Amino acid sequence: MKEPVAMTTYPALVGAFLAAKRKELGLSQSALAESVGLTVSTWSRIENGESALTIEQLKLAGDKLNVLPSQILKDVDEKIIELQNRGVETNPVRVSIDEIHASGTIPLVGAALFGLISSPLMLVAASAAASAVVTKLTKKLENS
Repeated sequence: MKEPVAMTTYPALVGAFLAAKRKELGLSQSALAESVGLTVSTWSRIENGESALTIEQLKLAGDKLNVLPSQILKDVDEKIIELQNRGVETNPVRVSIDEIHASGTIPLVGAALFGLISSPLMLVAASAAASAVVTKLTKKLENS
């Protein structure tokens, strides 16, 4: 079996960036979802990288977060370079669970990804969370 590689997606990075910015401003998911015209559950899927934003939704979210859409994308692109330097691949599109299992990669999303793109202090917690996820998924893949 080939060595698993940590992987994330562009939508997951955008979602994690938006979640970090929302939390930094003390906004609830509900408030941001409402300003974008989405349900809280849909917004949660966006923050977790399970769904992608439209360009219109990105603009509305940026307005609520006081950041230009171009700045969001620029910051995400910079994080991709940082993650590549740490050995994390970034897929430009969402990837199905079946594709992830078939490729042997370990998905890096949610709390672990949030820590990698936010402050350096959160990196320690995120690394521990990511290590736990990698260990669990590696065992699961080995047993499949």
